[in-house]
Amino acid sequence: MRGMDTEPADPLKDFIAAAWQCGADDEGLRHLLVADGWPEKTVQTAMREAYAQRVGRPVPQRTAHAGGRPLEALLYLVIFITLAIWSIGLGRVLFVLINHAFPGGSVQFVQFGLRTEIADSLASVIVALPIFIWLTKLSLRDPDRPASAVQRWLTAIALAIAAAIALGFLVGVLSDFLQGNLTARFALHVVVVLVITGGIFTYYLPALRSRKL
Repeated sequence: MRGMDTEPADPLKDFIAAAWQCGADDEGLRHLLVADGWPEKTVQTAMREAYAQRVGRPVPQRTAHAGGRPLEALLYLVIFITLAIWSIGLGRVLFVLINHAFPGGSVQFVQFGLRTEIADSLASVIVALPIFIWLTKLSLRDPDRPASAVQRWLTAIALAIAAAIALGFLVGVLSDFLQGNLTARFALHVVVVLVITGGIFTYYLPALRSRKL
């Protein structure tokens, strides 16, 4: 008598095998079964077992990457750390330039701190941006490889942090507006934040939704 944990996969394997005989393709089968209420992980397991039964041998495991998850986590942590460094640095550079073009309060203070602030921020961009680009290209060497849970979770966390930073700044701008201090400088600050965070979301969010990241 079959165990209770293997019963749900048997009808799936029988259906998949019969569908293959009728010429059905894997992607169509997967969409059909998931749309009918079967969990995607259960469908993938059933298809793996059906393939193994069809070819007469089990699907080989990628044991070569068994120890790669800590390194993968480290890679994506460094990617998002460098992303935060260069994006914040770029934002600071633009903020300083905006403050210099639209001074408020003490113009002398803005001019005095302009060179130092831009130098520090530019240094962070110059160091972090090339590392970010190189590591991103390194992570995309195998575009057909499905995204792991580590990649997806770290990407989601990074997007959540970026959204929290952007929302916090926008709350500050709204507070200035309610106090009657909204100027062209604050409006340009908002544009900078929206462009930088919008670019990050535009790059990562579609890939996250399509499970390629």
